[in-house]
Amino acid sequence: MKEYQGHYSVLKQESIHWLEPNESGLWVDGTLGEAGHAVAALSAYPNIRLVGLDADKDMLQRAQHNLSPYAGRYQLKNQFFDDYFHDSLTKENPSIAILLDLGISMFHYKCAQRGFSYDDENSLDMRLNPDAPDSISAQQLLATASESELSQLFWLYAEERHSRKIAKMIVEQRKHHTITSAKMLSDQIKAIIPTPKGHYLHPAAKVFQALRIAVNKELERLERVLPASFDNLKVGGKLGVITFHSLEDRIVKHYFKTLANPCQCPSSQLICTCQGAIAKILTPKGILATDEETKVNPASRSARLRVIQKLSTAHSTAGDSA
Repeated sequence: MKEYQGHYSVLKQESIHWLEPNESGLWVDGTLGEAGHAVAALSAYPNIRLVGLDADKDMLQRAQHNLSPYAGRYQLKNQFFDDYFHDSLTKENPSIAILLDLGISMFHYKCAQRGFSYDDENSLDMRLNPDAPDSISAQQLLATASESELSQLFWLYAEERHSRKIAKMIVEQRKHHTITSAKMLSDQIKAIIPTPKGHYLHPAAKVFQALRIAVNKELERLERVLPASFDNLKVGGKLGVITFHSLEDRIVKHYFKTLANPCQCPSSQLICTCQGAIAKILTPKGILATDEETKVNPASRSARLRVIQKLSTAHSTAGDSA
């Protein structure tokens, strides 16, 4: 196992500030990781209780250790966040604050040995929960998808401009041998995709992003969790989402704008009968990491925090399509 110094929680202080609760109650950390945000929330707000979710059971063990000073104030669940908020029991226990950090923990890149890192010579898996029913690994996906399917996947999920070239290479390579490790895949991509001088992004970065999104169904889960988590908020409660790339951010931005629309009536309805906007966007342009944070943690340069506050319990038409 590689040397690992721990995960740096992105936009931690900003998240705690913007999600400040206006009453005691339940705070849900939908992507617990090593509990950096959760520890900060429990420390800053003594009157809250916390539910921490993570799809990876290994992460829950690490979080348990970091949360030990707050015994009795938190509960941990091995669940994807969208599954949690669609649970009937969850709906009976509304929240005052919900945080969804959509980034991958540094633990997965450094220690998980599941193919998240470019130089990982272990299994090319990339699943946060390898035991999830009906899930397939990145290796299985690369071995079974057609050239056109791979090309489309790399473009839709990562906007990789060399998507066709990379897909063709993968299909040609698998005629001779199975791509079994992240290092094998990244080396093959690096061999055919030039890296411009001064360009910090690894040639395989977007392909790895696309595969991770696909095998974990990240965008589908995000679209599913947004209306469910917002519905779970008490009036006055806040939902914060930290995104790391344009695909995620567009989904969150669009959904928040829909909630804050002055009229929530169906477009086919000629006369407005609703109560107006059911939410207020607290961070119109999103909150970015400071220069100080990006120096300490370069991964935070792509992070953006968006926060919305619930104003009423009126039905949201946004939830019907998400």
